[in-house]
Amino acid sequence: GSSMIVFFKRAKNISPCMILIQTKSNCIGAVLVNSIQPEYNRKFYGSPLTTIFELANMNSYTYSRKNDYFLSVTRDSVQIGSGKTGSAIYFEDGFQDVVSDECETFNSPPLLSSKREEIVNVELYKLSP
Repeated sequence: GSSMIVFFKRAKNISPCMILIQTKSNCIGAVLVNSIQPEYNRKFYGSPLTTIFELANMNSYTYSRKNDYFLSVTRDSVQIGSGKTGSAIYFEDGFQDVVSDECETFNSPPLLSSKREEIVNVELYKLSP
């Protein structure tokens, strides 16, 4: 589905999980201990076990200990990682584009070749604990 409402219904109680976001140039994603559910107070939650990755060059990034901004989910956006430089992964309702910046949470460079890329596909997998 292309709606966040549908995505959240399907993501409910799916943890640990892996989200994959495919663009024309790369496939990026994250392994999350917590399920992806809206927090209406815009707080960050999650675990230091959160890991982000990009598959084109097979790079992964783990917790940097610079901040605890692992996951922020509102009714219309998902943000993985954050800080003064931006988010590792950010997308909004409609699943049109994904944004990736340098990110302090994971001490990671942008995961995409350009700051904003069109989303081709989003997949969410439940991982065995």
